[in-house]
Amino acid sequence: MVMTVAVALPLGGGDWTVRVIGAEVTIGSAEDQQIRLEGPGIAPRHAVLSRMGHHTVLLPLAGAEVLVGGEPLASETPAIIDWRPFTIGMHELRVNAED
Repeated sequence: MVMTVAVALPLGGGDWTVRVIGAEVTIGSAEDQQIRLEGPGIAPRHAVLSRMGHHTVLLPLAGAEVLVGGEPLASETPAIIDWRPFTIGMHELRVNAED
């Protein structure tokens, strides 16, 4: 499986795209994360993206805040996000999953 994740940088800093091959994509501030974000409120291991059939699933990890449509997701509860953008810290992310 391949996921392409677009990340918008805060304060008009542009955006960048990450193409990841694998069953899961890890997001956080630690150096070993596949998508590494910096800024206030971003945990070393913040969230995990995965695929469930044709759906994209986002799992916020313990104590990590993730917003979808401006609403917080429950920590440690997977949510189907599909094409909806989500926010971690000051970064907005979008996923394009390819089978």
